[in-house]
Amino acid sequence: MGLSGPTKVMLFIILTLLKMAGKVKRMRVKIKGFDPKVVEKSANVVLEAAFNTGSKVKGPVFLPTNRTIYCVLRSPHIEKRSMEHFQRVVHTRLIDIYEATTQTVDALQHLELPYGVNVEVKIV
Repeated sequence: MGLSGPTKVMLFIILTLLKMAGKVKRMRVKIKGFDPKVVEKSANVVLEAAFNTGSKVKGPVFLPTNRTIYCVLRSPHIEKRSMEHFQRVVHTRLIDIYEATTQTVDALQHLELPYGVNVEVKIV
C-alpha cells in the first residue's frame, strides 16, 4: 500500500524544492476514486498528516462527480432496442495545504492509503 510511483516522484521533487526555498505558499492535493467512502477516508488521512505538522489546511472540498455512461448491445446480432447501460463514477476531493514545510511533505510521502485512490499533488 502507499502512494503510487508517479506520486512519489512528484513528492520527491516538491521536497527538493522545499529544501531550496524554505516554505511553499500552497500545495493542492486532489484525491480521486470510485468508492466515496474510501475517498473520504483518504482525505481524512491527508488532513491529519497536514494538521500534525502544523500546516494550515482548507478542505476537503467536494468537486463535481464525473459520470461516464456506456451503452452496450445485449446481443451482437439482433435487437438494437435492447441495450444495457453501465456507468463509471469518479468522486473527487480537493485539499489545500498552506505554509507546507519539509515535515509536511515527509508526512505526505509516508502515508498508507488504500488501493483504488489516486492522489495528485501540485504546488500552486
